[in-house]
Order: sequence, then structure tokens, then C-alpha cells
Amino acid sequence: MRPQSSLGRREPEARYFYYRCGTQWDGGECAHKKSHRAADTERQVWAFVRGLFGDPERLRADLERMI
Repeated sequence: MRPQSSLGRREPEARYFYYRCGTQWDGGECAHKKSHRAADTERQVWAFVRGLFGDPERLRADLERMI
């Protein structure tokens, strides 16, 4: 995913932030051509990360398994 921003049409000072598939930017084909609002995407990612760190025993076990 790569960040993208655009200016508002009605309010030129407004700026909107999104994430898109990086493959499209590199000239490749991407089956998923939708842009995702940055605030929603970042909220979901943070909830996932917070869930991982919320259980230190699980995190420790996963790290030990990886090592």
C-alpha cells in the first residue's frame, strides 16, 4: 500500500488522504483497484497491532518461535 492525497473540489484547501495498491504505481496490474481512506485504514492497523502487544505472553511465544 502506498499513500495518496488529493485536494478537495469544493474546498481547495481541504486535503484527503488515501492508500492504494503500490503495484499500480509501478505500472503493474492489480486486481484490487480501490483506494482506502487513510484514517479508516490506520485505525484498523492500529487495532491489530494493539491486539498483538496487548498479550505479552503471546508476543513472547511468537518471538521465541520465530527465533
